[in-house]
Amino acid sequence: MRVENVTSLILGVVAVGLIAYDIWVAFFNRIPNERDTISGRLRDWGSSVAFLPFAWGVLGAHFWLTNETAWIAMPWAAVALVGAGACCTVGHFLARRFGFRFAGILPIVYIAAGMVLGVGLWPQ
Repeated sequence: MRVENVTSLILGVVAVGLIAYDIWVAFFNRIPNERDTISGRLRDWGSSVAFLPFAWGVLGAHFWLTNETAWIAMPWAAVALVGAGACCTVGHFLARRFGFRFAGILPIVYIAAGMVLGVGLWPQ
């Protein structure tokens, strides 16, 4: 069996397992809240730590958007990505701390910023 087939098999098994677990928790958990599902956990974490939605944007752009060359060379691109994610996290903390009116929708901004930087700094 080729390594790429093993990788595909592992990814498929993990994805099916996570989806099955999420459905099981959503329908059969006796505690009436949405925070026990994988989606609920990621939503909570992404609302408090902006690095998570930023990282999802970076990964989404890296996986599905095409760019042949990076804006800057590694390892500076990795430093820039981590630094931008840290800035999003600090900015989000300050926005929530000082009652910024639109703090609840900022994770979408972080996803978009991650996509722009992901396609530019971490090409295919």
